[in-house]
Amino acid sequence: MPFLGQQPVEGYKTTAKQTITGDGSTSYTLDNAVTSGTDLEVFVNSVRQEPGTDYTASGNTITFTTAVESSDSCWLVYQGRASTTTSIESDNLADGSVTDAKISGVAASKLTGSLPALDGSALTGIESLPDAIDVNASAPADSLNIASNGSLTVKPNIAKTTDTATLVAQIGTNDASDPLALKFTVRTGQGSNNYIAMDCAEGTTNRDFVVGYHSTEHFRIKADGRGLSQFTAKAWVRLHQGNNSIYDSHNVSSISHPEAGQTLVNFSSGMGYTNYCAVASSGQFYSGNCGVMDFYSSSLRVVNSNSSQYTDNYSVNVVVFGD
Repeated sequence: MPFLGQQPVEGYKTTAKQTITGDGSTSYTLDNAVTSGTDLEVFVNSVRQEPGTDYTASGNTITFTTAVESSDSCWLVYQGRASTTTSIESDNLADGSVTDAKISGVAASKLTGSLPALDGSALTGIESLPDAIDVNASAPADSLNIASNGSLTVKPNIAKTTDTATLVAQIGTNDASDPLALKFTVRTGQGSNNYIAMDCAEGTTNRDFVVGYHSTEHFRIKADGRGLSQFTAKAWVRLHQGNNSIYDSHNVSSISHPEAGQTLVNFSSGMGYTNYCAVASSGQFYSGNCGVMDFYSSSLRVVNSNSSQYTDNYSVNVVVFGD
């Protein structure tokens, strides 16, 4: 059937009948709630009753003006009660008409296609991440890994045409006893001959900074500030023998003056062995000698003379190299 305007939805109505068994009273309970007496067609002994005159109705109660006896035949039909089944096509829904409150759930199978970008502040209910996040784990290039202990590994591809060079940055280690490590490795150039490796954690107590070349350590900065390598001084001091004082020093804890022209220099951190190299010099005298006489792992003895005897000098300089 043709129509004008929006297409109506399909609807189907059913009416219901109720029989009332009289007991000499005027009020009875309805099976279905109604708004007023006009929602009902009421018959007593096959005579239709007039709403408002012969009866009133509201909610689930009907009240007759004259009592209904047990010998009376009384029944009614609900005119205002309708059971409707409605089907609404999506084209009949206005944009934005379905609110969140009307959506009870969405099946996972319905979530397809590309999702829009989300602002991180809009994400709620996220309490924890999985034990590890691995991006492009099948290839070292452009991969990111966050392990369950907080270790972060980044492997961007910086490969050269003549090399399979990689860059690795790691915060934390795979060792739970040493979770504060930081490692950074670079290898570039021909083959694997050139790279820099830095590691600021070793064991559970040291926090050293290490630079290596081709798997060989070349420079280490200790947690106490000392630099360890074959080309950096392990200790140095400029001292005044006359008043047994230190102008400045590195890795020297104290000095002592056992006799004139002799000073015992004590290391803050001892040497690994006694075959280290120590160089000494002094000022003030045009002729004389200054040098190291005794080598110990924890100290050394520097002496100064004026060609004939030991004598104090106001400026004695000592530099130590070795392990």
